Amino acid sequence: MNIECLGGEGNLKESLNVLKNTAIKNDDIKKVGIILDQDKKTKVERLTIINGFIQDIFQDNSKTISDTHEFITLVADEDTEFELACYFVNLNGQGELENILKEIKSKDSPHADCLDKWVNCLKNKNEIFKEKDLLKEWVRFYIRYDTCQGRDRNQAHRKCDMKAALGKSIWDFEHKCLNELKRFLKSFKKETNILE
Repeated sequence: MNIECLGGEGNLKESLNVLKNTAIKNDDIKKVGIILDQDKKTKVERLTIINGFIQDIFQDNSKTISDTHEFITLVADEDTEFELACYFVNLNGQGELENILKEIKSKDSPHADCLDKWVNCLKNKNEIFKEKDLLKEWVRFYIRYDTCQGRDRNQAHRKCDMKAALGKSIWDFEHKCLNELKRFLKSFKKETNILE
């Protein structure tokens, strides 16, 4: 399975264009999955965005995804086609990956949980701190201060980053909120490409 990080929804259209051209040159691409944060958008709003990009790139108004997990066949040229489906990371219909990570934490999180007080202090000083940024900071504090110990904190860029955290037992990967994402990922075979 190949995974390409898009860096957000803003890069999706160009990535689909690159994917189309890559598929024409490399017929090994059979299935592609798009994984995006749902954020504060509805599923329908997300699907509308993706369908618009698909129609622009593949010039076929009959090809639309009506629900997550649903595969459609896209034709890159007369000799090349592949299947595409999407999934929106969410917790109870909204949110993003960081919401999921906060939900599946398996260790106590006193440092990360106290960030709310810091944000309240900023508000009292007329400083604005976005809710989305607070969530990202919560994950970063949880990893660095609640799950890393001693000297590891001094080497946070190697020992207390997300890559290192995924190898530690600080997340409950059996949590039920991951079931839908797991089901989506299981629908792919080895030759799958995932855009996230």
